[in-house]
Amino acid sequence: MTVEPHIIQDTTLDRPHRRTGRDGACRFSWADLDTDTAAQLWRELADWVDWLRHRYQLGSRVPTCWYRHGSAVETLTALMAAHHAAYLPGPDQHDTPREDLIAWHQQWLWPAVEQLTRISDFSGCGPGRCGYRTQPQLTDPGFDDFVHSDLADRPEAALNPAAPEETTGPELVGDEDMAELIATQSAQSIQAAGRTVAVRYDGRVWVYSRIAGGWIPERASRRGP
Repeated sequence: MTVEPHIIQDTTLDRPHRRTGRDGACRFSWADLDTDTAAQLWRELADWVDWLRHRYQLGSRVPTCWYRHGSAVETLTALMAAHHAAYLPGPDQHDTPREDLIAWHQQWLWPAVEQLTRISDFSGCGPGRCGYRTQPQLTDPGFDDFVHSDLADRPEAALNPAAPEETTGPELVGDEDMAELIATQSAQSIQAAGRTVAVRYDGRVWVYSRIAGGWIPERASRRGP
């Protein structure tokens, strides 16, 4: 990848003011990455964008200096994550025809490419140069006073808040395990158009999640707070 001359800018505001990432943040969340995970994601994203630009001949629509545009980095990272979800469904769906592939093109790729030209300001970029300059987007200095006034109108926090109800029971059931539960009538299949769309088990309704790789309880029927 060719690196064009560029004026180094202050990137302090590119990340929230916290020293560590949030627990449970996904690996595509730039604001939560440490040095090692960020280096890994940069390499992965650069390889993927090189493939994307060549495969779809995007040219100036996604210029070679895309990595200097924060909004482009975030958008392309999200686009890559969606591509992984569509094209890497896991071995259980390796040969299953799915609509995810055309959906990725129609719902994510082309709308994202069109959006990039509006939000990333590539107008000053060209072969061998990048005219992009970030401008600090700071919150109005009256923020602290406003928050202080807002908090003054709220009730005091409870001294001894009730402990949240502990979650019991499994939160993920594998495909084979669920099939066995249905076969032994420990779970009831909910069907539509001749196929299982959900399962009633353990007092909850479960749906299949490709991302989780198994059956998970619907949000409305999950236990706990």
